[in-house]
Amino acid sequence: MNAPYDPALIALASAQSADAPVDGFSILPQSVRISSLSLDWYPLNIERRELEPGDSSLPGGTKEHLIFVSLGEGRCVRESGGDVAESDLSAGLVSLLPSETPVRWSWDTRLSFVVMALEPDYLDRIARETFNLDPSGVRLMTFEGRRDPLITGIAGNLMREAMNGDA
Repeated sequence: MNAPYDPALIALASAQSADAPVDGFSILPQSVRISSLSLDWYPLNIERRELEPGDSSLPGGTKEHLIFVSLGEGRCVRESGGDVAESDLSAGLVSLLPSETPVRWSWDTRLSFVVMALEPDYLDRIARETFNLDPSGVRLMTFEGRRDPLITGIAGNLMREAMNGDA
């Protein structure tokens, strides 16, 4: 015998799950060209992606912190928390989206980028064990289009390892 169900409760559950954070690697999977996911680099995944003009909305954000490194020119608009940021992208520019940050992106140009997805628990452990900080008092800040040679270099080295299948 099937249990009775309440359509209102099912609609509420569906609405709540739409606002839940999603796995970063599950977003627009057709855009992935190279991924380290099969290499089991937990707590990190790195992917090279290419996107045709379009948009993406993540009302609950992602479960991971996302670090983007642009590989070419493009234009992107990010809407989050009432803030709208328009970015003219060029190779090497770095952007960061902390986990669970609601966001909507739109872009009218082709985009080529590397994205690193880093588990928040790992950063919490680093804050606690390396810097003796209470992780609840540490928060990453969203930013777009900054030059950061260190992050760009790390992304380049990790992509080479992912392409070679090195673990």
